[in-house]
Amino acid sequence: EIRIRDWSSDVCSSDLDPAVLAYRFGMWAIATISETKSCGYSNPQAVRYCLDNGLLNVAHGEGGSDTTGSGVLVPDEFGTSLILLREAYGVARRLFSVIPMSSDTRSEPRQLTNLTAYFTGENAAGTESNLTFDNVTLVAKKLMVLARLSNELNADNAIALGDRLIGEIAWAFANKEDECAFNGDGTSTYGGMTGVRSRLAELTAGTAPGLILGSGNLWSELTLSDFNNVAGALPQYADVPGAAWVCHKTFYYSVMQKLALASGGTQAMEVMNGVEVPVFLGYPVIVSQVYPSTQANSQIPVTFGAYNLAAKFGNRGQEQIAFSTQAVIGGESMWERDQIGVRGTERFDIVVHDYGTNSVAGPIVGLQTAAS
Repeated sequence: EIRIRDWSSDVCSSDLDPAVLAYRFGMWAIATISETKSCGYSNPQAVRYCLDNGLLNVAHGEGGSDTTGSGVLVPDEFGTSLILLREAYGVARRLFSVIPMSSDTRSEPRQLTNLTAYFTGENAAGTESNLTFDNVTLVAKKLMVLARLSNELNADNAIALGDRLIGEIAWAFANKEDECAFNGDGTSTYGGMTGVRSRLAELTAGTAPGLILGSGNLWSELTLSDFNNVAGALPQYADVPGAAWVCHKTFYYSVMQKLALASGGTQAMEVMNGVEVPVFLGYPVIVSQVYPSTQANSQIPVTFGAYNLAAKFGNRGQEQIAFSTQAVIGGESMWERDQIGVRGTERFDIVVHDYGTNSVAGPIVGLQTAAS
């Protein structure tokens, strides 16, 4: 039995049945491999299917007639599925302000100050105030995922191939995006990006109004009052629909839910059945598995706020998938092993531009455990 990811109802607005979507993507992949001359593989049935369904145009070099294995743009139909799956698997694309990038570099204006109202006397000139701005610059970085496929490809396994291939690539992209968005430390491991937790860690816990110092260094020592202080630290302008907690699933259930249950008032059925979207102190809890799952000293295990006001996610798009039997992956030749190398790429950038200072809280705030 093949279980198909339900793209249509869960993450995709397409009217096509999820099995049909998976089959179409699988056939496109097989046809693309067939038309990639470096693979030495031929499947006329898949090529004919894609030509008949507008997924491949060999005459114009679209969708799969690449002769070097350097990659082809994913058709819009599947590019949309990749984007939606990344949103379903990841957190950053859902929470951050997503900016489409038509080129590798884009500058977005950021408002620094507001207008000011002044009292003025009768027949006296008013006092002028000005809005001030600077720019947030996004520079797209290329993200790549490498994998392998068996060389035994045919139309009979197109559904399984399509479902697994697009799902695995989307998950790999989403996981790395979230790592950059929340844990990035500015090094090459994260494409030079610095994430939310790393930005907040630049502040001094207990001094900065937006970084609350917890009651202890152990998760078990954190109190409900600590979380109340975090919620209270968020500026009013950031207390908007969409403001949310973000933490690891383990942290939510071992700390936040325990504190909520200990405060009383929870019905037994709610404890047994749970809720579709966890809520804590009136705000939704978004689970991100890239957040800490084990306790540590001076750690920021949970953040809170309006992430779309704090960070921009530059989406260059241009998803490409390449296939080759001549590639070497992990020091192993695909040709020698009768395998096909798969390479998926996307381009994006993340800039966390507003996270407060040691004197003013920003649109995202956090809780840090004690040093000892």
